[in-house]
Parts: sequence; C-alpha cells; structure tokens
Amino acid sequence: MKVLFDEDGKRIKIDTSKDEVNTYLGVINTKDIKKAKQGDIITTSAGRKIIVLEASFIDKFENIKRGPQIITLKDAGIISAFTGISSGYKVLEAGSGSGALTLYLANLVKPNGKVYSYEKRKNFIKIAEENVKMFGLSKYVKFKNKSTHEGIAEKNIDVIIFDMPDPWVSLKHAEKALKIGGFLVCYLPNLSQVKELLKNAKGTSLKLVKLSKVILKDANQKMKFRPKIKRNSYLIFLRRLSL
Repeated sequence: MKVLFDEDGKRIKIDTSKDEVNTYLGVINTKDIKKAKQGDIITTSAGRKIIVLEASFIDKFENIKRGPQIITLKDAGIISAFTGISSGYKVLEAGSGSGALTLYLANLVKPNGKVYSYEKRKNFIKIAEENVKMFGLSKYVKFKNKSTHEGIAEKNIDVIIFDMPDPWVSLKHAEKALKIGGFLVCYLPNLSQVKELLKNAKGTSLKLVKLSKVILKDANQKMKFRPKIKRNSYLIFLRRLSL
C-alpha cells in the first residue's frame, strides 16, 4: 500500500482501483504510484509534485474497515502507556468491535505475545478478523465468539481491557484471569457507569490506580486549537494487588 503527500505534507486520499487517479494537484497514472519506491516523487498532469511513501502501520490503520464505534488512537496510546504493554504480553479485550484496538494491541505484543478478543456478535468478529488479516497479524490474535460475562478461560493475563457498558458484571472473571500486578482497564462513556464499576470493585483485589478522561486538541498552521470530541470517555485503570 502506498500513501501520497503534497509538498506541504498534506496526505492525499486516493483510489487505485482505476488506471488514473484524480487529485486536486492533477491526474496521476496508477502504475506510476504502484512502482514508486519510498520517497519517490511523481509529477502530475498539471506539473505538480507528489511524494510517495510505503504505508506504515498508522497509515494503514486509517483505512481499516469500520463497523461499530472504535477506541481512538489517543485512548489506545494512553492504555498502552500506563500499562506497559509490549512484546510478550498476554492481553485480553472485550469486545472486539471493528478490531481497531485488537490491531493496535497485536502490533505491540508481537512476536512473542497474544491478544485474546472476546465478542458476542458474530458480524463484529467478521469485520475484526478481516482487518487483522489485512495487517498480517492473525497469528497473534485469537477471537472468541463469547461474552466475558460467561467467564474467562485464559489465566495469568497481563492486561484486560473492557469496552462494554457493564464491565462490573465481568469483574470476578477478570480478577481470576489477571496475574498479580496485572491491569484491568475499563472504557466508559459516563460517570454513573464509572461509579457503578468502582462500587463493585470494592472488596476485591482490583484497586483503582488511575481515572482519566483524555481530550486531544489539534491545531492548524495558524495555531488555532480545536478539541476532537468524537468519543471522549473515561479510562479507569484497576490493578490486581493480591490473591
């Protein structure tokens, strides 16, 4: 996969299914794009220059097939930063959704780790599996058509991530599945859910270590900052501290 940029660094969205690609800088031959190497420059029909790069993980991530709402990269980044997810980790998520977080996690834990993804809706699993396959990460992910409310078979998990409206129902299963020192991260849209989670966590070995709401503000070249408020939910970090 190739990605194109203009001379100002703005990414150009393209459709390479046709012989020619029409852009705001002019027309390009699709064959020229496909045979271009990293950093090559293509001249359009209007004489404008376009820079070609091989797509990185993040470039490909923007083109994944979407179904249900996804955990954004800013939140995925915070989750990995505060739990230390890296190669060799065993990570479990529920639910899979479109597989966006699944991809992000698999890319972190490879080549020695594993992601276990629980999802009760078969149509969501299909979308997630297609996205994981497109990235060549299938061997690092195991999908399960099951709800964690019914139980978690895996043990000694480093990190569990719940993206569902009622994670407290699965708390006892998460507690048993986590290794001592492991993290449970819950992604919740409103404070009433956060309060319910923390109420149910009392008396367990899962202790609150961090509660955050992450807001990303992007700026244009004129330094005007605008927050991206697409899905700014709460991130609750619990940690298993005892048996």
